[in-house]
Amino acid sequence: MKRICKSCHSTDWTNGHFAKLDSTIEETNQMTLAATQLMVEAWEKGIEDKSNPFDEAIEKLWIKQWLFYASSIRYASAMTGAPDYAAFKNGWWELSDTLQKMRNQIDVREELKKSKK
Repeated sequence: MKRICKSCHSTDWTNGHFAKLDSTIEETNQMTLAATQLMVEAWEKGIEDKSNPFDEAIEKLWIKQWLFYASSIRYASAMTGAPDYAAFKNGWWELSDTLQKMRNQIDVREELKKSKK
């Protein structure tokens, strides 16, 4: 791939582009892992039912995290070289916002579960 880029761009530009892409992939992987850990926490606490991991609200947030938001950021980074391009259109904002929504749902559901005892 770098060879194709170098047909128009300098070696330094090409190496920088791929270093930025690697960094973007690592960061989106970490945020996706954080969402997955929250999902596992919800399943382990019995807050959500893992028999169908795609039907409940928090599970849908989890799916959006990796399927839409992380992928959109990676695409923007790979194609434009500017991962911040995806900040507000299926991007960084949503990754952070989704993590907070998932955490809030777990906390609220856990409190509701405790109050019913």
